[in-house]
Amino acid sequence: RTGHYRLVPSSPLEIDLRKILLQPAKPQQSLGDILPQADRVHRVLNLATCALDSGGRITNEEVASNQDFVDRQAGYYINAGIYLGIFTKIGSQEYELTPFGYRVATLNDRQQAATLRERLAYDPMVRAAINGLLQGKPSKTVESEVVKAFREVPQWSAFSESTNHRRAQTFISWAKWTIRGSKFD
Repeated sequence: RTGHYRLVPSSPLEIDLRKILLQPAKPQQSLGDILPQADRVHRVLNLATCALDSGGRITNEEVASNQDFVDRQAGYYINAGIYLGIFTKIGSQEYELTPFGYRVATLNDRQQAATLRERLAYDPMVRAAINGLLQGKPSKTVESEVVKAFREVPQWSAFSESTNHRRAQTFISWAKWTIRGSKFD
């Protein structure tokens, strides 16, 4: 098994998070029944680039091989890519880049990170985590606020409380990644 990784530069392009937070949140286009569980959002960007290198398509098997994942982890990261609007499902285990996914995949690493940070900053779930983190709330309180935001999505009402709390950790991780690449002017 071989792993393919991209090094992320230490100085990403920054987004103006305060300015974005003053604007209304924008839910992802189609939340569906996907509640992501993939804490390392930069790996989703890696998958977009891998898919572009493969003609715009990728399979679970390729994800597992390229990222040195087990199959279950591959599914987590593909689902995160679907949630973020980077991939769409075209077969039982085959996925294609969306127009947004193509745009992201063709950017350099710094531009990819800034583009995804901006998208995440508008996401209501990530925003719930960002707001709690910036207010210095305890992590369990932030987690509960994210879970509360989940309950506002009808498709996610069937998930168990323990699943909601585990998945909230993904959004908190994405919020921390977004904050790290942001300026506060």
